[in-house]
Amino acid sequence: MTFRKRALFWIVTGVLVIAVSELVLHALARVSPRVDSLLEQPHLAWRNQTSAWLYDNELYRRPNPAHAWHDENGWRNPAALARADIVTLGDSHTYGATVERTADTWPQLLAPLVDRSVYNMAYGGYGPLHSMILWDEVMALEPKVVIEAIYAGNDFYDAFKLAYLYDELPSAALRDPALVARFKDLEENDSVRKQAGEMFFTQPPPRTDLPLPHRILSEHSAIYGLLRRARSEAKRMVADAQDPWETALALAAREAKYSEVYEGTQFRTVFTSRYRLLGMDLGDARNIEGRRITMHAIRTMAGRAREAGIAFHIVMIPTKETVFDGLYEDPVPAYRKLVETEKLLWAGLRADLDTMGVPFCEVLPALRNSLANGLQPYGVSRDGHPNEEGHAVIARAVADYLSAKE
Repeated sequence: MTFRKRALFWIVTGVLVIAVSELVLHALARVSPRVDSLLEQPHLAWRNQTSAWLYDNELYRRPNPAHAWHDENGWRNPAALARADIVTLGDSHTYGATVERTADTWPQLLAPLVDRSVYNMAYGGYGPLHSMILWDEVMALEPKVVIEAIYAGNDFYDAFKLAYLYDELPSAALRDPALVARFKDLEENDSVRKQAGEMFFTQPPPRTDLPLPHRILSEHSAIYGLLRRARSEAKRMVADAQDPWETALALAAREAKYSEVYEGTQFRTVFTSRYRLLGMDLGDARNIEGRRITMHAIRTMAGRAREAGIAFHIVMIPTKETVFDGLYEDPVPAYRKLVETEKLLWAGLRADLDTMGVPFCEVLPALRNSLANGLQPYGVSRDGHPNEEGHAVIARAVADYLSAKE
């Protein structure tokens, strides 16, 4: 066999191997959402917004069933359930945004503690208004108990955002017509979302202006997607091998204007008080309006639960900053303002819930007890979500609360 024939043979063989591999990977992606999620390109996910969520004409964002963390209905559970004793609702603190294993999120940990089936329908950016919209889906599970977890840090603003910033959504009906023009002006000239992006989401988005050959490969080649994912995982492994505290300090130094380094005798972490305040500052009319909408949603769900003979409970999720209050000996003014604002927020919510006859569980004492026992319920980074320990603490606190209510 001549050199030319041998070269042609190996070229043809290579092309056939690539073609067969492409076909196999594409076929697997069609039948397996997890394989499809594995092959998805980060920059395409950013552009199409289909990595973790899909557009929804009522919720704006609905979790994507194709995501590796989600069940076939899109919610974060080991598997979809036709019926559940308890349904949990809330935002990323209940979804478990920084917890890699679904089994380590507090709703999943709650199930064996109370010996009941639990179905988690929480998602990042959600709040009571989203839960109210989801109520019929919740009822389809025929639960005996529904738990709405409220996060102090941004649930009020998220309610405002869903009602006022998306004209096409049905939730726009909850707007106060007298305030629409004022809020439009505020969002154009003093956008909370823009400020939040500047303060926290500091990393540049994945590129969407890739050269044509890369774009073609990204959009059509499963092998290319697999190789990109392999490179991404390799980078993640290198990052995981680094000291998390050194990584947290480096980011805090780069974003010093919005970061507060705390390093005590037992614990260390980074606070982001100015960022947290954006969604809870009661001096901002948007948060006050969001509070009104939030209470409307809670009142509506509580009424519907009573009509259906279902127990409805609120779980109060505090900010990381408030959990550490008392340990932080020399806080910056923004930190102190955040803690004082959160105290007012919870006091007002308790009063309203008492008036409505809605029972509630506060997990702040349990999280502080975790610190007192030498266990840190949050990571060392700027992220404000509870870690695996924090989720375990919340699960035990909710389980004790439910047991006391029986």
